[in-house]
Amino acid sequence: MKKVNLNVDVKFSAFHEKNGKVLVKQLHKGGKQHFRVRLYLEGPDLDKVDRVVYTLHPTFREPRREITTRPDFKLVIWAWGLFSIGVEIYDSTGAVDERTLYLDYSQDITTAQAQNLVFWENP
Repeated sequence: MKKVNLNVDVKFSAFHEKNGKVLVKQLHKGGKQHFRVRLYLEGPDLDKVDRVVYTLHPTFREPRREITTRPDFKLVIWAWGLFSIGVEIYDSTGAVDERTLYLDYSQDITTAQAQNLVFWENP
């Protein structure tokens, strides 16, 4: 497979893009707290991106997620732990820019708690 280096950053945030809060819920009664985390791309080569494949922790149902939604190829997940994510960014020719991202949103949670920006959602 042909390799390419695209000028984009893979980013994540536990802060909701519209209301600025961190959303949390329990998916199962007595289960762990899960936080809403958004993965997305930014950068000058964003217009060259055709699709993105995020490979989540194997404990996720359907850990391999292909995203074709523009403009930022956003994926929203509910997670309770910190882990590495494989990211494959494909351009329109099929060439790939492969990366690994360590998903550590703990600072977002700490900041949100200090500013009273944590919002519980009903399951």
